Amino acid sequence: MPFFIFISGYFFNRDLPIGKYITKKVKNHLVPALLVNAACGVLYVCMKKFGLISYGGTVTWKSFLVTPFTSGYQFYINVSLWFIFALFVIEVISCLMDRLARHKADIGYLIFTFTLAIFCSIIAFYKYNSIQNLYLNAAVRLGFLMFFFWLGVCYRRYFEKVFKPWLNV
Repeated sequence: MPFFIFISGYFFNRDLPIGKYITKKVKNHLVPALLVNAACGVLYVCMKKFGLISYGGTVTWKSFLVTPFTSGYQFYINVSLWFIFALFVIEVISCLMDRLARHKADIGYLIFTFTLAIFCSIIAFYKYNSIQNLYLNAAVRLGFLMFFFWLGVCYRRYFEKVFKPWLNV
């Protein structure tokens, strides 16, 4: 997953105004993910009603709107969908961070997010089976992945011209 986050950072569009950028991300990421989540919820309810599965909880507004952002295990049949929700949050936070610094703090954000990723990795390593707070779990996941997003941003802006001659592309 870090590689996909890196690619998203590489294609980060800093030229769009903040409102248009967030609207675009809602339209391209959040709405389709919520539609797929709703379809999986309907499928989950049907499968549970007919006795095809016996695991999982109940379908609620919380499992539909909040759980995808916290754990990503809302219906257990669409667990890979957590990535889209995490990517959406990372892109919105990164857009806000970038606009606050007026596009001038890329390396600073890279260093900050690297430190954050190390910190989150330590938390995840020592608390892997004991993180009961789903919001902390989501924060650890986002903190770890945010570094790869900014690595993609910085690679495109600064490092690509350094590595391009070596890659013979």
